[in-house]
Amino acid sequence: MSNCSKDDYQHVRKSNVLIGRILRPHGTKGEVRLLLLGIEPAQLERLVTKEFFLLLPDKTTYLRLSLESVRFHKGVGLLKFSGIDSISDAEKLREAEVFISENDRPTLNEDEYYYDQLVGLKVLDAESGEEIGIVSAIVYGKGSESLELELSGTRVLLPI
Repeated sequence: MSNCSKDDYQHVRKSNVLIGRILRPHGTKGEVRLLLLGIEPAQLERLVTKEFFLLLPDKTTYLRLSLESVRFHKGVGLLKFSGIDSISDAEKLREAEVFISENDRPTLNEDEYYYDQLVGLKVLDAESGEEIGIVSAIVYGKGSESLELELSGTRVLLPI
C-alpha cells in the first residue's frame, strides 16, 4: 500500500480511467465484487494481467494490483487480484475506486465511445439540429447511468 497526498489523488483521478467500485468480498479466496462504471463486461475480460490502480475510501491510500482473473455472476464482476488471497485481504478493498491506465483501455469500434469521452460534448436535437445543452458529467447510480446536461445554467439528468 502507498500513501498519497490530495494532489496525488487528483492526479490519479485525472490521469487514469475510473472503471468501477468494489462492493465487497466474494467468497473466501480473495475475490471481490465489482460494480462496473462505464465499461462493458467483455471489455473487462480483456484486461486480465493488466495493472489496476485502487484508491481506497480514505482517499489517501492506493494500491497497484494486477488482475489475475475475472468472471461474472448474476451480472456482477468477480475479480481476483494478485496478492489478494483471503477474505480479510479482500475486505480491505471494500468501496475502493478502481482505475486503469488510459493506454490499457480496450480499443472501441469507430462508432463507439466510453461514457467519460462524452463529457464536454454538445447535445443536439435530432430533428432541428439545435443545441440542447452540453454533457457536464456522468452520474453513476445503482443499476443505471445518466448524462448530466447543462441547459442554460440548469442541470438535468438524461438516462443513458
